[in-house]
Amino acid sequence: TCRLSMVQLRQVGGDDFIFRIRGDRFLYKMVRNIVGALVKVGHGQIQEAEIAEALEAGAFSRSASLALTAPPQGLVLRHVLFGGTAAA
Repeated sequence: TCRLSMVQLRQVGGDDFIFRIRGDRFLYKMVRNIVGALVKVGHGQIQEAEIAEALEAGAFSRSASLALTAPPQGLVLRHVLFGGTAAA
């Protein structure tokens, strides 16, 4: 089980946003899927309720017709904490 302790979104310019996500562990492409889903909600391509349903079911029902994964360009890993201390 992955536990998220923070998901934060901040607009820093016209179309520029900072997403901050903190958790105890992450699955492959998990952060890209979270960011992609939030962007799709912001653009009105999916409803918030669909995200809740996907989390409940453990799968996104429209995954074949609408990809959620955000492209890697622009996503940056700032730092990693091990046992409460930052690692380079």
